[in-house]
Amino acid sequence: MYLELSLVFLSGAVLLIAVFTVPMFIQIQRLARGLTEMQAVLQRNLPGIIANLEEAALNVKKTTATVNDQVENIAFALGRIQAIAALLAELEGIVRVGLHHPAVNLLRTASAVAKGVRVFLRVYTSGRREIGH
Repeated sequence: MYLELSLVFLSGAVLLIAVFTVPMFIQIQRLARGLTEMQAVLQRNLPGIIANLEEAALNVKKTTATVNDQVENIAFALGRIQAIAALLAELEGIVRVGLHHPAVNLLRTASAVAKGVRVFLRVYTSGRREIGH
């Protein structure tokens, strides 16, 4: 009797396992169909996608080369500007030293005296009536 009862319980457990695994097998079958459809879509569309990616990569490569060339040109131009600025700074230093030379001071004084004499002569020759206008 225990043997028969054990076999009934064992067959009931196998039946329950079979009943619960059938929906799982149906879901696996649906999943397999979906994956097959997805594979077909990918095989159809993947060559176009890869071609677009290759074209985009080529465009990025060309753009990078162009940007690098422009950066080199700008760096060269900035180097030249820096060289000119350094030259101007050096020239300014030379001119400043020259401006403190006694001959330059003499020229400044002479030009101021000449300007003063010119103004004096113009006022002196113009007469008294034009002074007050």
